[in-house]
Amino acid sequence: MILLKRLTYILLVTFIIQSCSSGSEDIDDGSGNSVEQTPTLIFPLNDSECFQGTIISDTRSDVLFEWNGTASASSYILTLTNLNTNKESGITSTETSKKVTLERGVPYSWYVIAIGERFSDQTKSSEWKFYNAGLGTQNYAPFPAEATYPIMGSTAPTNFNLTWNSSDLDGDNLSYEIFMDTNASPTTSIASVTVNEYWISSLSSDTIYYWKIITKDSYGNESTSPIFDFRTQ
Repeated sequence: MILLKRLTYILLVTFIIQSCSSGSEDIDDGSGNSVEQTPTLIFPLNDSECFQGTIISDTRSDVLFEWNGTASASSYILTLTNLNTNKESGITSTETSKKVTLERGVPYSWYVIAIGERFSDQTKSSEWKFYNAGLGTQNYAPFPAEATYPIMGSTAPTNFNLTWNSSDLDGDNLSYEIFMDTNASPTTSIASVTVNEYWISSLSSDTIYYWKIITKDSYGNESTSPIFDFRTQ
């Protein structure tokens, strides 16, 4: 009898623990399959030229953004950045698509944040970039360079290999002019290269440096990256 009571108690405690434990990050859709909890982007495609949309004028058009949602999201924030001006805007939607009026012939980046029942419950998609097709554009400027080392606000040694990512919609050969100094808006050109890296040496210790990349293609088009910064050790 005592053994039976102990067994009953253990089973009851186990049931309570399992019932009250928090679930995994994925949610079961009822058929035994887990549902993705991070939104995934669908359109406009990454590193592409977006021709689809409703032309409003020579300078503007409507583009329909689409993404896969999550099971727990009550709303989404579509975040767009004009890569020419680095101006960012956030647009709320309760659907998994949103029509937005954009400038034509301009590069944009975008990502989606899924918001749960509590605003603090957020998951973010990957970030994509594209060109909104322009009027009679034959060749596009390269996408602005993105820092890979050192990343924004990080610490770096006084000697290291500066690296960045870049891409061009037309597949043109690219060159890069590097600006770096201790001014918040760097004006000192330290090198021009045709690869995505440059060896930096003999920097001052415990100093904040600012840098940017001007990317140029063989047609004379160019783009300017945001200004990045890092502190030396």
